[in-house]
Amino acid sequence: MADAKGDLLDRVQRAARYGQIHVSRVHGRERTNERNARAEDVRTAILSATSAFEQPNEDRPDQGVVRIEGGVDTDGDSLTVVVAETSYGLRIVTVF
Repeated sequence: MADAKGDLLDRVQRAARYGQIHVSRVHGRERTNERNARAEDVRTAILSATSAFEQPNEDRPDQGVVRIEGGVDTDGDSLTVVVAETSYGLRIVTVF
């Protein structure tokens, strides 16, 4: 049986495989544009990630976020993705 961190990574990768990724209206869109990260870059980074862990959401303390690390974009460049899990899938909070 996978540990809690493995379960979390599996869960976010499953959502990415099924295309359940949405960019937040303001902050997420600004950050993906600043970093020239397209939707496929974000999806690829999530699917190739090696770890995921929960962290506090400074903008919305009532809602935690998941930091996904160890993944690469479509060019093979490192890309960390922070998402909020929602009822419809993953909402991209930021990328770096």
